[in-house]
This record gives sequence, structure tokens and C-alpha cells, in this order.
Amino acid sequence: MISTLIEIFAMSVLALGTGFLAATLSNDENYASAIVIAFIAVMAAWVIPSPIEYAVIGGGAVRP
Repeated sequence: MISTLIEIFAMSVLALGTGFLAATLSNDENYASAIVIAFIAVMAAWVIPSPIEYAVIGGGAVRP
């Protein structure tokens, strides 16, 4: 339970950091949209399982 909360907190910090980096490097004046888009992208990459995770569980989750 604690490790899950730590992981969620770490991913949130990473997502916000990525958002601030995207806003800093962006030429757009709307920094809030850059932060939100980067946050969603990082959190989606964390939520969507990778093919490696499917392989680890023996491919049982991959069914047509």
C-alpha cells in the first residue's frame, strides 16, 4: 500500500516536471495547456501496460 502511494506520488512529480519542461521549451504563450498535455501523456504511459509486462505474465492478458 505504501509503495503504491509512493509510486503514484513519484509519477505525479515526474509528470508535473515534464509539464514544466514542456512549458519552458514551448513557444506557445499558453503554458497551462503544455503542462496539462505533458501530465496526461506521462500518466497515460504509466497506466497503459507495456508489452514487457504482458510477456512477464505469460501473455495471459493478450487475448483477441
